[in-house]
Amino acid sequence: VLDEKEELIEEIEEMREKIRAMSADLQSVLDEKEELIMERDAYRFKVYRLNHEIQTLLKSDSGIDVDSLVMENTYLKERFEQAVAEKEMLQQGLTKYKSMLDKNRIKGNVRLGTNTTCGGMVVTHRQVQELLENDNSVWKSPYNAEATLADLRSLSLALLEALQDKSLALIHQRKANKILAQRVTTLEGRLSEEASVFPSQVLVQGLSNVDVNKEMDKSVVEEYKEYMAKSRIQEVDEPTVRTEEEACSVQKEASEEEVLPPELQELVLRAMEEISENAGTE
Repeated sequence: VLDEKEELIEEIEEMREKIRAMSADLQSVLDEKEELIMERDAYRFKVYRLNHEIQTLLKSDSGIDVDSLVMENTYLKERFEQAVAEKEMLQQGLTKYKSMLDKNRIKGNVRLGTNTTCGGMVVTHRQVQELLENDNSVWKSPYNAEATLADLRSLSLALLEALQDKSLALIHQRKANKILAQRVTTLEGRLSEEASVFPSQVLVQGLSNVDVNKEMDKSVVEEYKEYMAKSRIQEVDEPTVRTEEEACSVQKEASEEEVLPPELQELVLRAMEEISENAGTE
């Protein structure tokens, strides 16, 4: 009898140890869950804040996805590198053609321009003026007609290229001035409307945790509403009155949930019977 009691006590102690271990594991899992929830909320707020800042910068009314912007940035970076490589190739070809053109120019008696680092020739205003005002026999000699024509042709081409370069630079400068004027106007308007605050405050203006919860948890709230509506429909369809037998069965199930496992219950009953017998004999 004492051996059975000791075994029963040992089993009870083992069950208690298991319950303690399981409760400790459950507590650790709950703590880990809380940490993960906090980390998730932090990441959600960070994503929402970045989207809000980008939306504020771009003055867009619709929502912006950060992943799509990153992909677009990568694509534009690749295209930019490709454009730079093509520009270098075109620059090399242009330098080659300029060098060939300069070689053809030098065939005449008059040499125009000065050497540059790009490999081409640049005609200055002073050189053209000296060439036109010079009363040299080169222009009047009948034996140097081909050389004179070559010099005049090279002079005309050089002046035409210089004029085209100046015109193109002037057009680009006008466009740049228009863009800068528009930007200055918009900047002055924004500065006049807004007070002098830090840029970070301007970007985070109108941002709050309530907005994050509204935007991120909208789908969860909708799913919960659908679930509650379905459960209400099922409750309406089911009979609302329970019989006495169903109530008794519910009470039995509730009482069975509180009862110990069958093996442990038998051991406890045996121990109680033995204790009562020993008390009666004594």
